[in-house]
Amino acid sequence: MSVLAVVLLHVAAFGVTSQGVGTLPWWIANAADSAVRWCVPVLVMISGALLLHPDRHSEAALVFYRKRLRRVLLPLLGWTLVYSLWNQRGMDLNAGERLAHALEGIGRGAPHYHLWFLYMITVLYVFVPLLRAQEAAASRRVLTLLAVAGFVLAAWAELQDSLRGAPVLRHPLVFLGFLPYFIAGHLLATAHTLPRQRTLWAGAAVSMLATAVGCYMLSRARGTEAGLYFYAYLSFTVIPMSLAAAALLRSVPLPGTGSLRRLAPLTLGIYLVHPLLLELANADVLLRAGVWPGVVLPMLTLVLFVASAGTAAALTRIPGVRGLV
Repeated sequence: MSVLAVVLLHVAAFGVTSQGVGTLPWWIANAADSAVRWCVPVLVMISGALLLHPDRHSEAALVFYRKRLRRVLLPLLGWTLVYSLWNQRGMDLNAGERLAHALEGIGRGAPHYHLWFLYMITVLYVFVPLLRAQEAAASRRVLTLLAVAGFVLAAWAELQDSLRGAPVLRHPLVFLGFLPYFIAGHLLATAHTLPRQRTLWAGAAVSMLATAVGCYMLSRARGTEAGLYFYAYLSFTVIPMSLAAAALLRSVPLPGTGSLRRLAPLTLGIYLVHPLLLELANADVLLRAGVWPGVVLPMLTLVLFVASAGTAAALTRIPGVRGLV
């Protein structure tokens, strides 16, 4: 569910950045993008729910590092190389300039716009044994207060980032902003009761509406770049949206769980592959043209998702390559 939302987010992004603010194509893309901003935070919360579970506390730190970092480190290194080469297509650069260009992206923790997630989560995993010890020693109330304080500080830092026009936290410190989501994932997964579904739906809807309207108002006042603050995963509107979405996904029975279980192992592969297929197909041309955005946007999302899942499934069958997805 989250990775499908990620695909929709990246498809809609072309419409938001290429269309005139306030036009119908822009509003359709803005509404779609605003509605799925919970996708990456939910992925982080899923990691927190799984890795901070009390049953995992007996796992030795070295065992955890060997299993987890191998699962993430191979894709990080492999796809960093792939996308570093891909980004240089069409560039008239010598070998030294190509290397400098690639290292600059790696230094930012984003060789491609989506790979920042792997860099962030890899650094976050380094602190999992420490977080497990803290979780075992602290009460739920203390962990909740820690998560709330972390969200407030991260949201404030994100706002300052937007106002200054420069990142407050640079890689590898960007993982600090996502620590509250990691802890919140554990708290939601182990909660005995959750808010009523109507409350969660209302909270998610209000947050999505505030994200879309806030993006519009700030874009009109200060330009599209400033308006994108409301899309940030640590903005004041996306944090409550993400928490509500995670609680809903836990509490609402999902149909076709057998199919979902078959797709689940492809999640990482879909996440890693889909930008390459999106750019390879030049699919953004349709969105930039603003032609029937209400039809093109979901159509492109579905086609891209299926193609990415098929590609990821094919890669898992190739010896020596399956470790990359």
